Amino acid sequence: MTAARLRAFGEAWSRGDVEELMTYMSDDCVYSASVGPESGRTYPGREQVRHGFVVMLARDSAGEPQDGPVVVRGQWSSAEWSYVCAQPGGTPVEVRSCDLFHFRRDKIVEKDAFRRVFG
Repeated sequence: MTAARLRAFGEAWSRGDVEELMTYMSDDCVYSASVGPESGRTYPGREQVRHGFVVMLARDSAGEPQDGPVVVRGQWSSAEWSYVCAQPGGTPVEVRSCDLFHFRRDKIVEKDAFRRVFG
């Protein structure tokens, strides 16, 4: 995995392109979302990961995404990102997040997302 390839994954996320996102995922992938029951819902396997991506992208669709730094070290990576959106009533909220990735060659095996909300 390269930083450029991971940035391309982030660009596909910003566009909401689930089909392209899935081309980056391994057959045995796992997505741990930053929201959901408890500390975040986990989606194991390609079909559940696809569903999790659809759910999260719909939830965050009103935000304006901003990419941040990407660091790749061997089979692991971190990527920062943020977006600003309006709460009901129009109050702006900033969401700052990071994703931790585990790779097998050029495929994502695990995407573990974390977020903080300010506003």
